[in-house]
Amino acid sequence: MKRLWTKINGFLSYIDKADLSFLGVVICLIILAPVLYLGKGATFPIHDQLDEIILNYIFTAKNFGESVYPQMMSGLSAQAMKPSAYLFVPLYAFLDPYAAFVIQYFAVINVAFYGVYLLTRKLTGSSISAVLSGAVFALLPFRSIYGTSLCGFPMVVYLFMLLMEKTEDPGRDLKKRDRIKTFICFAGLALMALSSNLVLNGYASIIFMGVWILIKTCRDKRINFRPWVGMFIYGFTYLIQNLDLIRSFFVGSDVVSHRAEFDLGLSPGSFFGFFKEILIYGVEHNDSLHRYIYIPVAAALLCLIFLKDAREKYLKAFSGAVIALLTNVTLYSFFASGFFDRLQRNFGSLDSFQFDRFFYLVPGCFYVLLGVSLAIVINSIKGRITVAGVFVAFLLYLPTLMYVAKDGSGIFYMNINRINNGDLTGYITWESLYAENVMDRIERDIASDREANGLSGDMSEYKVVSIGICPVVSLMHGFYTIDGYSNNYSLEYKHKFGEIQEKELALNEYNASYFYGWGSRCYLFYHEWGNGFYLGKDLNLTIDDMQFDMDKMYDMGVRYIFSAGKVTDPEKYGLEYLGSYTDKVSFWNINVYKIG
Repeated sequence: MKRLWTKINGFLSYIDKADLSFLGVVICLIILAPVLYLGKGATFPIHDQLDEIILNYIFTAKNFGESVYPQMMSGLSAQAMKPSAYLFVPLYAFLDPYAAFVIQYFAVINVAFYGVYLLTRKLTGSSISAVLSGAVFALLPFRSIYGTSLCGFPMVVYLFMLLMEKTEDPGRDLKKRDRIKTFICFAGLALMALSSNLVLNGYASIIFMGVWILIKTCRDKRINFRPWVGMFIYGFTYLIQNLDLIRSFFVGSDVVSHRAEFDLGLSPGSFFGFFKEILIYGVEHNDSLHRYIYIPVAAALLCLIFLKDAREKYLKAFSGAVIALLTNVTLYSFFASGFFDRLQRNFGSLDSFQFDRFFYLVPGCFYVLLGVSLAIVINSIKGRITVAGVFVAFLLYLPTLMYVAKDGSGIFYMNINRINNGDLTGYITWESLYAENVMDRIERDIASDREANGLSGDMSEYKVVSIGICPVVSLMHGFYTIDGYSNNYSLEYKHKFGEIQEKELALNEYNASYFYGWGSRCYLFYHEWGNGFYLGKDLNLTIDDMQFDMDKMYDMGVRYIFSAGKVTDPEKYGLEYLGSYTDKVSFWNINVYKIG
């Protein structure tokens, strides 16, 4: 029996030292399997992803090189529709949007897995802990529409770590391998910049890595040019993608952004409040779901305190992961607590810039710390890897795995749930959101109506607007709109659009605050519906007292209104009812009205 356990422990030791990187693609395919099974019947988080954010890719691909994209908001500046990750734009140029989106998601979670896997293995030498931590990191509810902005930090750290290593001394083969490794790192950093966003995470990772390289250079008392060249490549790739943004910071913009009127009614919190919040709960826009990671971290800490072998082998890796985590948490808390508020008010170009984006680096730190902690536990019983060590580590890991896998906003859980329960889940699927068959019928009927009146049925010849329906539905089909969602359009257009619904907004204080104080959703809001724009067919809504200015709407080119509810007495508003459109798949019942 003892010999059997010895062989099993030997096999585990072999596995732990082996390269298990091939498992990454397999794990990511498993995560994506429910989506592949459901096809366009799959569901994804919609907010800040399948709403107009996805159009940043589609319109950039369709209008590449143009300064204005005519489809949305009566013609929107290309600067206002910059995709977060230019690397993925070609997918939307050559593929169906659904196929492009799924491939992008697969690429993003692979970066998530391999970043944590490679960095954890580099720090600890343990492949088992690297696979475990990488797998659960890839399961997080990332919005892949932001590319690797939310998950790419571990990969960036890994690439810079390789560049900071001392070069091998000299046989010809070693020199050649070193040059190849250096080239791969440079190319990898360029790809990471192309697949992420300077404003979301790029500037934060540049600052973090720049300070780290500087500290290491001072400590080593020698200059290793490779990481500095890597930093130049990384930063320059961001620079060429954001020349217009950087120019606006230094010389201003010819167009005043609607962000100049931001009044979100927020007041800065305390540094310690933000510090505590992110360590306990995470941050809304990049949830790390790290609640149970503290269990293996505590176990690893005990091993380091009481076991000399563990300290000698893993203290540097553990303390490095903790320092990286706490540094980014501290920087986030520092800026989120309003330190730069006065400075930003004095510099208009910085007025709405969020300096606290270091929180995008925090999830990666948590999951590398998880991997390091698991490696410590795995190798601490009897000072080497054993069945007992792997079993204990897995038990400590299981709460995090279950918590992440069952998160309601993760695509794995959402689509497994949909496979098991179908429409009972209440999820809005890709095909029900965009309602392609319904929109085809609407397009045909509008074309017939216009051609009967001697007008062109081409969608570029007229505009539409939506009430209670997210404009992405019409935009994805190819309609031209006066409404839409953009985080940086002109203040002049916001005022012009606001005139259409001035009387409506006066009837609902919340809607008025939402539009005038924020306004990134340049939508029409009917006062009785609040600011709802996902009002589905099951609600059977009506519009009984509409106060929109139809003349101004008409002057802006609108000829058809898409409404989530039926308009009572449409003739009273100068509208002609063309019909209601829905089907079994569609989330919507779209009531179409002609103006004039």
